[in-house]
Amino acid sequence: VYDDEKLYEMFLLETFQAGLSWITILKKRESFKIAFDNFDVNKIARYDENKIEHIFKIESDDINTKLSALLEQIPIDYFYIADCIKKLAEDDLNKELSDNIYVTLCDHIYYAVERYHKGLIFQNQLVWEIRRFYPEEYQVAKKSIAIVNDALNISLSEDEASFIALHIINAEINGKELQSVIEMTKLIKDICNIVQYEFNIAFDEESLTYTRFILHLKFFSQRLL
Repeated sequence: VYDDEKLYEMFLLETFQAGLSWITILKKRESFKIAFDNFDVNKIARYDENKIEHIFKIESDDINTKLSALLEQIPIDYFYIADCIKKLAEDDLNKELSDNIYVTLCDHIYYAVERYHKGLIFQNQLVWEIRRFYPEEYQVAKKSIAIVNDALNISLSEDEASFIALHIINAEINGKELQSVIEMTKLIKDICNIVQYEFNIAFDEESLTYTRFILHLKFFSQRLL
């Protein structure tokens, strides 16, 4: 092997191989690829102490306990996928997400993949509202589907994006129970319907006024629920 990037990948994998068989490491190659930015030496060279610690440690003891229990039941690949999605969401949304997303998203993706292999399709009854009230989170979720499909060599449809968007929204508001996010979305929907009915108006969803109105409803629903 003469390619520098390929040699670096092999070197990095070798550091994790100590005490394990190469078969074990190679089976997890895609997971390492996700965790270490596609083995990009320039990106890895810029890792600071916080980044390095973040790869290997989660601060919350409660989340660590839940995640450890979960990873006893599912492959660690799902943790690396969740981490990749978390980083994508934080970059695109310019927000810090709760580490609780590791638990909720790992669990959700694992069972979504299980359903996929069994040919089961679950429909999210709030898909229209999620796309309407949380367009940025929904776009991140669509990108997340591509990450899952690429990592696991499957073909989840974009319909799954609405479920992932809920987990991202949940992590934005400090990891509240997912049911709270669902109730918030329903509340915003109901208020919008009441306003349109009572004032006999139709919202211009492309307008700045509408965007501000939805933002205020989000803040209101978070305080209320």
